[in-house]
Amino acid sequence: MSTPLWRQMYNTWERAVAPGLEDLTASNGFRDVLAMGLRANAEVAREVDRLSRQWLHLWNLPAATDVRKLRKQVAGLERELMAMRLELERQGRADRPATTGRSTARSADSGSTAAAAGNGSTAKAAGNGSTAKAAGNGRTAA
Repeated sequence: MSTPLWRQMYNTWERAVAPGLEDLTASNGFRDVLAMGLRANAEVAREVDRLSRQWLHLWNLPAATDVRKLRKQVAGLERELMAMRLELERQGRADRPATTGRSTARSADSGSTAAAAGNGSTAKAAGNGSTAKAAGNGRTAA
C-alpha cells in the first residue's frame, strides 16, 4: 500500500521547513522571547487569580486559596486527632463514641458528647473551657 497523498504533501513541506525551524529554535533570540512569553503568561495568571479571588470574595464565595487553607487545617486536625487516638490507645483508655454518621466531639472532663451541627456554631466543652469553632455563620453556643 502506498503512502497517502496528504502524508506525501506533509513530508515534502516538513523537509523544506524543518532546517529553518531547527535553526530558529536553537537561537538565543528564540530562547529570550520564549522566556519573556512564559514570564508574561505567569504574570497574567497571577493577575487573573487575584481578580477572581476578589470577585468571589465580593460575593462571599470561597476562592481556591481559601479551600487550600481549609484543607491544610483539616489535615492538621486529622493528624492531631490521630496522634491523640494513638496516645489514648497507648495508655489503654481508647474511649471512642459509637459512629452514627454524625461528627461527635467528646469532652475530656465531663465525658459528654456534642454533635457537630455543621452550621458554624461554636461549642464550649463542659469542664475544660476549650472552644471548638467550625467554619460557617459564627454562632456561639455555650
